Amino acid sequence: MKWYSLFNPSFHIRLRGDEMLLSEPGALIVNNYSQAECGMSISRSFPIHHLEDPIRLRSVGRPADLAAHGEQAFQVRILLGDGQEAGVNEPGEIVVRGAQTMIGYWRQPEASRETMCEGWIRTGDVGYLDHDGYLYVLDRLKDMVIVGGSNVFCAEVEQVIAAHERVSDAAVIGLPLPGEGEELVACVVLRNGGRLELAQLRAFCEPSLARYKWPTQLFILDTLPRTAVDKVDKKSLRKQLSLSAKG
Repeated sequence: MKWYSLFNPSFHIRLRGDEMLLSEPGALIVNNYSQAECGMSISRSFPIHHLEDPIRLRSVGRPADLAAHGEQAFQVRILLGDGQEAGVNEPGEIVVRGAQTMIGYWRQPEASRETMCEGWIRTGDVGYLDHDGYLYVLDRLKDMVIVGGSNVFCAEVEQVIAAHERVSDAAVIGLPLPGEGEELVACVVLRNGGRLELAQLRAFCEPSLARYKWPTQLFILDTLPRTAVDKVDKKSLRKQLSLSAKG
C-alpha cells in the first residue's frame, strides 16, 4: 500500500486527494498538520474514515488521538484576539504545548518571545475545535482579510475558485483600499485555452460563498509564485500586483 501525506490545511484533501485516489486507488491518504516549531505532527486525520461526513472530512483529526498511536500528544487551544479561549466551533489562533516543542529560535530572542508564551506556541494559524475535539485549520492568521468589518479566510475562497473547471491554480489575497479596509483579489492560472471574467467568477462563487467573500478583482497569471516548500508566496504575489498597479 502507498501512503500519501498532505502537509497542508485540510481543504487540499478534496483538491489533491481526488486526483491521487484516481491515479492510485490503493493509496492511503493522510492529512497531517504540523509545524517545524513543534517537531512533529500536531494532529493527523485519515480521510478514508470520514468519507460519509463532509464536515469531519475537512478536519485535521483529533490531536489527543496521537497518543493512541504511541506518540506524545500536544495540548491544543484556540485563542481569540483578546487572549480569551474560544468556544466550540469558534475560530481563533491555534496554540499548542507539548514536550516536543522548540525552546526558541536560534539567536532570535524577540521572535521567540512573540511566538512563545508560558510554554505555548502560537502557530499563526486560524482554526477551531468542534464539540468532539476535532481540529479544523482555516487559514494563516496573516492571510486573513477583513472586508467591511468581517473576517474572510482566503483558503475558503480559494477552495471554491479552484473547483472551477477553467482554473488550474488559484490564490486569494487582500489588498488595501484607498480609505480603510481591504478588498478581496483573486489570482488564477487558467487551464490551456481557458478564459474567465470577473463576473463569471463571482457568479460561480454565489452558491457557496456570502457576497462579501466574492472577489472584487481578478488577475489572470501564467504562474503563481511559490516558496521552496511549494506554498503560494503571497508576499511576492502582493508585491507583484502592487508593482503592476504602479506601472
